[in-house]
Amino acid sequence: MFSLSDNQETVQQVAEAIASVLAVEVTIIDENYLRLGATGIYEPLIGKKAPDNCLFQAVTKTGKPIFIEHVNQNAECRLCTKKDSCTERATMAHPIVYNHKVIGNICIMAFTEEQKSFILSNVESLNNFIHKMSNLIVSDLISSQMIAKLEHLNKEQKTIIDTLDHGLICTNIQGNITNINHSACHLLNQTEEQLIHQNLYDLLPIKNKFKADKCEITHHGTRICFNQIKVTNKNQQVSTIITFSPKEDIINKAYHIMEAPKRISFDDILSVDPYFLETVNNARKIAFTNANVLIRGESGTGKELFARAIHAASSRCPYPFVAINCASIPDNLLESELFGYEAGAFSGASKGGKMGKFELAHRGTILLDEIGDMPLYLQPKLLRVLQTKEIEKIGGSSSIPIDVRIIAATNSHLEEKIKIGAFREDLFYRLNVIPLSIPPLRHRPEDILLIADYLLQKYCHKLNLQVKSLSSEVKELLQSYSWLGNVRELENVLEYAVTLTKEDIIAVTNLPPSLKAASTNTSTKVEGTLAERLESLEKEILSLALKKYGKTVEQKIKVAESLNISVPTLYRKIKKYQLED
Repeated sequence: MFSLSDNQETVQQVAEAIASVLAVEVTIIDENYLRLGATGIYEPLIGKKAPDNCLFQAVTKTGKPIFIEHVNQNAECRLCTKKDSCTERATMAHPIVYNHKVIGNICIMAFTEEQKSFILSNVESLNNFIHKMSNLIVSDLISSQMIAKLEHLNKEQKTIIDTLDHGLICTNIQGNITNINHSACHLLNQTEEQLIHQNLYDLLPIKNKFKADKCEITHHGTRICFNQIKVTNKNQQVSTIITFSPKEDIINKAYHIMEAPKRISFDDILSVDPYFLETVNNARKIAFTNANVLIRGESGTGKELFARAIHAASSRCPYPFVAINCASIPDNLLESELFGYEAGAFSGASKGGKMGKFELAHRGTILLDEIGDMPLYLQPKLLRVLQTKEIEKIGGSSSIPIDVRIIAATNSHLEEKIKIGAFREDLFYRLNVIPLSIPPLRHRPEDILLIADYLLQKYCHKLNLQVKSLSSEVKELLQSYSWLGNVRELENVLEYAVTLTKEDIIAVTNLPPSLKAASTNTSTKVEGTLAERLESLEKEILSLALKKYGKTVEQKIKVAESLNISVPTLYRKIKKYQLED
């Protein structure tokens, strides 16, 4: 609400100024007829209400100035409650108008014949003068309210920017700090009073380092990412807004947004097998250390599941878990994926460079899956990271300290790879600080139906179907099947069956061809001695494994690992059963 009472100090100053210039007395009232300014005999009445039915009501009602030459004789004075005691000889009142509404009056009064004569001789010019003074009061009131509003907005904005969890600094074009929030003060380890008016570029070495309005520096051992916004007016820069955060905070926020649905705990690992449960218990104990872990197991046994559960149970849980499959990335790209690169490091590199997986995993955990397939030329670089806790980007000139727990996983027989020179022995011992071996699914048949039941519910829920069940024949087949692909293969089989089965019970006919073939083979091999039947089954298992992994030297190592036999034993059996093409 617009009210003269909001600026009473100015009102009194105007009253005194008019009285001093014109040598008359002055009263200024608001829309409620309260005296806000006065001189002479009325000054003690400031803050009190003017008489009822006096001149002020008439001016407020008509919105026009009124001049009374003979006080007590005019119609405006007849009903005034103070007319009998009034000593004024002449009075001139002028409305104070804002937005077409009268919000008060300015009144000049003569108490002597000399003052009356002055007013009578200058009625028109005095009216113009008082009109301008009323406009001055309104302008000052508008300015005061605008200033108050701006101060309010400034406090609101300051509160808002102080609640931001990233640093924010405003500078003039010379780089001197004009505004700064609490987060920026904390990151710079100084108070707001110390930082205001300091030159930002004297505090931080970021001048001329911005590329596409972004830059990154190390400040007191912390990597900080900066963004700048140039504020312009009429196509000329007038100030700069700079926001910044520790890179670690930016990564963590992105990680929690993207990885929250993937959070895995040990409670998500299902088993009733004693040996497997012992493995889970050992993994729980491992979680509370920072030692490197080497998880070994066949493909599909859940090595990444264990790695995620270890991370989730560790003190590193609030920070990123980053997984990279060393076998799925071409050799010439793996180094940049692991360690990142600087801008312009090579042809085709991103303009701003790229962070590597190790840097992304800072203070968290990195899973190096299929570590046995890491190219030999990269292994010394990984060994150096393990030794120094530092990385160096491709094209970089300085080392970046990192705090990362390394979990490696493999389905390879690393000892065999060491023998043939495909894997460094020193790297193996650095990674194998705490070994963890995950048994294949076929070695824990009690878990097959437990996991199958969980997967049935999962895929029925995913496809919005009523939960199906397995026939007794399917249960028997699942428990007798060799599961070379382990839990991953079981997942595929059940997703296939749930998707294609319309009935409530899944029968053998609803299974994938590979399972139906296994069922047929099992049912037909009922004759012969025990030794003959075992040999037939062994030949079938070897044949399936060779089809799955291949027949090169490296692939045969994987076959031996998946079957938990030595490589020489595999070659003898291949020769025995004539499985070479």
